[in-house]
Amino acid sequence: MSLTYEYFIFVFVATCGVLQLAAAYAHLKGILFFRRTSIAYIFAILAIGGAFGWFFGWGNRLDEKIMHTGLEGKEQFLAFNLAALAAAVFTFILSSIINIRVLIQLKEGEEVEPGLSSLKQMSYLKALIRSFRTTKWKEEVAQGPGNLKQILSFKTLIHRFKTGKEEQ
Repeated sequence: MSLTYEYFIFVFVATCGVLQLAAAYAHLKGILFFRRTSIAYIFAILAIGGAFGWFFGWGNRLDEKIMHTGLEGKEQFLAFNLAALAAAVFTFILSSIINIRVLIQLKEGEEVEPGLSSLKQMSYLKALIRSFRTTKWKEEVAQGPGNLKQILSFKTLIHRFKTGKEEQ
């Protein structure tokens, strides 16, 4: 196995651990793999520690590959970013499958905390679906072009530049 693939696996596993650690700390039950946060902490520590131990301590990788050839900057950049993205997508999908029935069942009109805080009450997939069902973003998009014309109009820009205030 090439060093690039090994590095990808290392970053993927460590990132999954970091995401579980952050979710457990912030009580984001919607992206946890386990119902109990204590188990999530243990999993996170084992994943992060195991990934570092495997990559840097197992099989003379440090002496044979890393010190002699290493990864080029662009290889490392690409592998790191792809692995982190893959770990985030994996975490969101797996936690949504695991938590599909576990978390609170919210009614259609019930308010949910905005942003990432909604993951305290529901899985990522449910939060994503719920955000697309709301009409708030539809109204903002509908108002967008008119506001954009007003904001970008030359007269408005000159007035803001001169006075530092919005035009009445």
